[in-house]
Parts: sequence; structure tokens; C-alpha cells
Amino acid sequence: MLNPTDAARIVVDTARVLPLEQVPLEHALGRVLAHDVASTIDLPQWDNSAMDGYAVRSEDVRGRCPVELEIIQYILAGEFPTAPIQAGQCSRIFTGAPVPSGTDTVIRQEDTTALDSQTVRMERDRDRRSGCWRRLPMPPYQCFAVPALQSSLPATKSRTWISASRFLPVPRSHRPTVTR
Repeated sequence: MLNPTDAARIVVDTARVLPLEQVPLEHALGRVLAHDVASTIDLPQWDNSAMDGYAVRSEDVRGRCPVELEIIQYILAGEFPTAPIQAGQCSRIFTGAPVPSGTDTVIRQEDTTALDSQTVRMERDRDRRSGCWRRLPMPPYQCFAVPALQSSLPATKSRTWISASRFLPVPRSHRPTVTR
């Protein structure tokens, strides 16, 4: 009978590197990347809202709540802002929508009270200086990377990123087979 050290040596000595294959994203789950992949585009492509709420300037709400602001636009996911935000103004915004220029905060809707279609009261400022997904100032092709030798954990995040960055098909190693 082989001891564990000798058995491991036999496995290492007889194992061979499997060739690279390109697979569609839907077949990549549970597979190991053959090499690092890095985005060729900025992700996200613009600063966007991480939640439903109101895009504001933090200086308009910090330490001033409750405070009333004028709603100058509604920005749904998939739409773009039509105007920058000035002092005393805000935009109603939904998750994923690009934040308008002039803002640095999204106050979650649970911390607000809509007074009418053009005025909202910010009840709490716990989200000041947050609530936005910011693009990172990185060189091209290094905005986000999924390292090789990482299986699909976290599967959803990696597959979503690979799909969004248009890095298809996915470079994966062949599935190994074990024979006696």
C-alpha cells in the first residue's frame, strides 16, 4: 500500500496541464479561468445610484436634516440626467441610474418624505457621501479583473462582470478527468 506522500508524488508527476478552451458564459459556471481577465471598459461606465432615493449634494443635507429640497428631475434606471444639481435641489433617482453632476450622495427613499411632486424632505442624512457606485480612476483594461485559478466564486459577481465587460467567450481550462 502507498503512503500519502508517495501517492501525492505519483499524482503530481503524472498530471499534465490541460489545454485552453473558449466556452460560452452559460457553460463556464464551476470552471476555472485559464488566465486573468480584465475589463476593456470602465465598469460601471458612469457613477450610478446604489439605491432608490434622491441624488443630492452632501453639503445640502449634512447636519441639516430635516431639510426640504426641490426635485428638479426624475431619473429612472436606463435614463440619463437632464440637468446638474444646484444648491437646494435634488433628483429622484432609482437603482442603477446615472447620478447627475453636482451630486455626491444618494439619500435612500426610506429616509425621506415626499411633500408633493416637486418637494421632498430629507429626514436623515446617514447616507451622506455614499449611495453612489463611483467609477474608479484606473488605467484602461484594469478597471476590474477576475483572477485565474478562481473558480466561479463568487459565481454571480464574476459571471455578471464577465458578461457586462463583453469578455466572451470565457477562457477556461478543460475539465480534468481522472483515470486509474
